[in-house]
Amino acid sequence: GFKTDLVGDAALEFLDTRTSQSSPFALYLPFYAPHTPYNYQPDQYRAPYEGSDFPCFPRRPRNPRQNPGLAAHHGNPESMRGFSALVTAADTQLGRVIEKLRKIGAYEDTVIVFTSDQGWSAGHHGVWGKGNGTWPFNMYDTAIGVPLIWAHPGRIAAGRVESTMVSSYDFLATLLDYLGIANPHQTAGLSYADLLRGRRPSWQRDTLFFEYSGLRGLRTERWKYLERDTGEQELYDLREDAHEEHNLASKSTQTAPFSRTLTHWFAQQGAPPLKDWRSTTTQTLTSYALP
Repeated sequence: GFKTDLVGDAALEFLDTRTSQSSPFALYLPFYAPHTPYNYQPDQYRAPYEGSDFPCFPRRPRNPRQNPGLAAHHGNPESMRGFSALVTAADTQLGRVIEKLRKIGAYEDTVIVFTSDQGWSAGHHGVWGKGNGTWPFNMYDTAIGVPLIWAHPGRIAAGRVESTMVSSYDFLATLLDYLGIANPHQTAGLSYADLLRGRRPSWQRDTLFFEYSGLRGLRTERWKYLERDTGEQELYDLREDAHEEHNLASKSTQTAPFSRTLTHWFAQQGAPPLKDWRSTTTQTLTSYALP
């Protein structure tokens, strides 16, 4: 069967097993879609995109750093169709779960969070793929940015868009705070539960931090600074260079203070120095060498 449909089926079966409408539950929906490959979706999801010219997909020249294993998807209408079909499949199954919650009377008292573990460049920056869609790896906003939607009928205002900078590492603190559960963990995350309640949080943040294999970075509203375990540095003024094409690291006075901030923050988290990343981790990520 089609995995996305099977996950939806399993979610509905789980909700049917609840012995009491008042009993708390946690449900995790691990949709694999919309990930590669793109040639296995049922026709019901592909049919709406028959003949589309997909205007929402950027048509930029292929990035010279493109991962060759995904290069065939660049500018390929069939890949765009498959990707779109996968998004529709995930949307359809989530809709089934929401309708089930309504049917069993649990929707009004259920917190729903829609997010992802990664972004995806679908022609953005001339790349098809995520962080390892290029060699060396990238941290384009389309790769590190993820959707984040919270819903709680009558408690979280519907349709409101929030621009405050938050991260996935804030999720645990936020969820526990919003549910009124004490958080014994000391982590880098901050709770933005006040934002969900329509209030401003007590904290202010101007910088987010990221790590992907031997690559670390930080991002402010204006700047993005990256540092590799090889010693290479990248700095982009996102206000003037949204496509991150002009590396200012060698000429900007921002480089040194950003490097110090990055090093200090990761040291606070107990992380090894970046130069020791490969010798101190067992994490393995797929790499692609250019031909």
